[in-house]
Amino acid sequence: MKKNKSGTKILDRLITIVVSYSIAFSIFALATTAVVYGKWLYYFEIDFLNIPDLADMTKDDVKRNYDVLITYLSPFYDGALQLPTLDMSTNGRIHFVDVKNILVKIQYVMYATIMIAIIGGIYLLKKKNEKFLLHGSILTIIFPIALMLPIAINFEKSFVLFHKLL
Repeated sequence: MKKNKSGTKILDRLITIVVSYSIAFSIFALATTAVVYGKWLYYFEIDFLNIPDLADMTKDDVKRNYDVLITYLSPFYDGALQLPTLDMSTNGRIHFVDVKNILVKIQYVMYATIMIAIIGGIYLLKKKNEKFLLHGSILTIIFPIALMLPIAINFEKSFVLFHKLL
């Protein structure tokens, strides 16, 4: 039986494209997740940005409220958001529900794209096809730039569209 080489080439190109985009999205999502859930970064910024004085709160209160918020934003937390020392408006509560939904979606897609990148990457490396690494690297640079352009042009419209899409 004769092998269909053109069909295999097309499939390999498709896998290369999917894996390249998966690598780029995984890196972007991992960076986003690390920044959002990175308590070390926020704890550093508390003093660096002088947040207790700006918010008229103690450093311990800022940390306690932040810790509760980060726990709430976790995909594994199912309770309501109740900040220990701050009141919250209905709009504020709705906002944090929206933020949580967006972050959870990003994380679930991140897990899927990491798996696609690993499995597809192994497949392509076994075939000695390393182009996906170059393409993934280029997309990792282009992706945030492409996201920043509409934001720089019209932040409000971009913000609304982002929330509608997610």
